Amino acid sequence: MATRAATFTAKIRNLKDYYSRMINNITPLPAGMDIANTLKYFSQTLLCVLKDVPFIPSEVYTHRLRDNVRLSMFPSLNYSGLYEGVLNIIDVVPLVQHGQHVLGESILNVLGCLAPFLEYDLLDTLPYIVASALAVFPDALQSDVVDLLCTNLLPITLGYDSINEIPNYATESTPAVLMMVFQYVSNPEHHSQVLECLMSMKKNIAKDLLSIIAFGSPVAKAPAVNLLFYYWPQLYPPAVDRRSIHYQYSSWVPVSCQREKKKCPNSGNVRAIKVCLDPSIAIECGDRPPPLHACSDCCNILQKNDGCHFLLDLVQPHENISPVCENKNCRSTNREAACTCFAKECIRFNSNHPIRYCATCHQIKHENSEGISHVYHQSLPQIWNCDADIRHYITEAIISLLKEAQPLQEKRTVEMGEERIRGPHFDDEEGDDSEQGDDRKLLSRYGIWLLLKLCPVKEDVDVIVLGRIMAMLFQWYDATAYLPDGKQQTLLSHHHKTSVT
Repeated sequence: MATRAATFTAKIRNLKDYYSRMINNITPLPAGMDIANTLKYFSQTLLCVLKDVPFIPSEVYTHRLRDNVRLSMFPSLNYSGLYEGVLNIIDVVPLVQHGQHVLGESILNVLGCLAPFLEYDLLDTLPYIVASALAVFPDALQSDVVDLLCTNLLPITLGYDSINEIPNYATESTPAVLMMVFQYVSNPEHHSQVLECLMSMKKNIAKDLLSIIAFGSPVAKAPAVNLLFYYWPQLYPPAVDRRSIHYQYSSWVPVSCQREKKKCPNSGNVRAIKVCLDPSIAIECGDRPPPLHACSDCCNILQKNDGCHFLLDLVQPHENISPVCENKNCRSTNREAACTCFAKECIRFNSNHPIRYCATCHQIKHENSEGISHVYHQSLPQIWNCDADIRHYITEAIISLLKEAQPLQEKRTVEMGEERIRGPHFDDEEGDDSEQGDDRKLLSRYGIWLLLKLCPVKEDVDVIVLGRIMAMLFQWYDATAYLPDGKQQTLLSHHHKTSVT
């Protein structure tokens, strides 16, 4: 053990040396393959440590107060030093001239192996760290980053019952994780995969999306608003022709069974339905970092032979958002869907897909001692009847979307507080004739729809919020009043005549 600890520490010094040489441009610079080989040593060592631990009670992975109990079961190695060393290597990936791809793969693999050994103060930061690596990793690794987030780090940090009761770094950093995925990942399937993964484990995801729409980057804003309206379709006004919406949902591919093919009765060719967070069991079923995704047959084997009882149900893709209640026993007179539930007790009635409930069924299912802990997502409240924080995000999201109708140069001028000057030949010379400019103008429609749905006319309202929204609405009118003939002029002028007036 002493020899392994000494070697472990020496390898960490090698990582520090690689980082120092890269950051100070000391030749010869280490190749990506050299750093990757060192990281592979750590991955193999950590997997061996998990195999050597005789017994790990699964309940110590479900309660944060038992963090010390979990860590005491592992040998004393410098896990935090390895954590810091890997973070340094991520920073210098852009400086690596050869072997960036293999280095990125090794970084992701070692972080997945390291997760069970970290205290929660460090473990909770891993989803954000891995998501931020999208900015420096090769584009070919985008799928690997998303898979690590959805199959490993997010379930470990968020996948237990009390996560929504105790705010921590993992829960508070989810808007940043989402924004970086929307910003750097081009495949819309991965957008929906990460979002549905978070929706299955954390409440108030709508607020996270609103914060991205309000304060996020321009690239991340479009996926955020499209997904908000997809998963909360009641935000569309009744008169809207949904066929004019250019966004199309891209269903993500569910994870297949990860048990070794010789152990899986289905040879790993069927869809996984549960995830095992206990690394002592997961590590025995394959040479990969835990957790383990297993099919129904493998789950039965694990429960029978290994006594594994801590298995989380995997939520299948939410491909069809029903506008009405999906409860087969619903007897409500108003069957309009008002809630989407991701809890295992509810999704089992819908083939493990998220299930939509009307307001009455939602009350019956969730306003009791058993259903109160379910992870569900309700319709957004009206801006005048909600808490101050959600009101702030709704207000800023509406304003941010309405600003998209302004020409880019004019938008920058307004945001910097400078006086706007319209020349006699004002014709949007700053590139708004491009396809991107047209798409951003059309994005402002969502601001109008949020305004219509969430800001109904009332007498007793917050005058400051109302004043800000009305001021931005007048600017939206001004920016869209003289658009040239075309698709965007037809769609936006329709809101002048019907929706707003």
